[in-house]
Amino acid sequence: MKSLFITITAVILSIPAMASAQNAELTSFRTGTMFIGGEVSFSDVKTEIDTDSDIIGDDKTDKTKIKISPVIGYFLNPNIALWGQLTFEDVENESRTYGVMVGLDYYVSVSPRVFLYVGAGVGFAKGELEDDETKIQTYIAAVHGGVLFMLNKHVGFNAGLSFKYLDGESESDVAIIGKVESDVTSREIGAGYFGVKAFF
Repeated sequence: MKSLFITITAVILSIPAMASAQNAELTSFRTGTMFIGGEVSFSDVKTEIDTDSDIIGDDKTDKTKIKISPVIGYFLNPNIALWGQLTFEDVENESRTYGVMVGLDYYVSVSPRVFLYVGAGVGFAKGELEDDETKIQTYIAAVHGGVLFMLNKHVGFNAGLSFKYLDGESESDVAIIGKVESDVTSREIGAGYFGVKAFF
């Protein structure tokens, strides 16, 4: 999976070099510019589960997460964009979560049609484990940074890294014991992502 991510990222990074030289140069975005797009990410997720049951006990896991995220945004000024994002996540076919995030990104042009950006966001997600008897809900705080390559004034590819911290709780319906509540915290470190955006 990691080799696939590296290959796709390399292809994306090579696209601007192949774009036609006749494309108009772009060094900033106008206030009011909107964008829509989507991202795919792969990340290593470390989770700690602290239960209120002495029978089940606490647990720690280290798994791989795949996330698909459609996004929409609006430039408040030439450098700052407000965005909203839906998230659909799968952790090794063992859990599925759905959420929403909002945040701000700051863009800086480093050459015609190439931008660096950093940003942060907050959100909320709900999901369930594969057994359908364990429900999860978490609050999310995230920071990220990356590179945006504009093929022309309306289409760009982006790639970057992000870090997320999730804090929440889960509730399980366990036979004999009954309901078991747990505190859940997760850290996504070095999550790589890539995507495409359309600007208008």
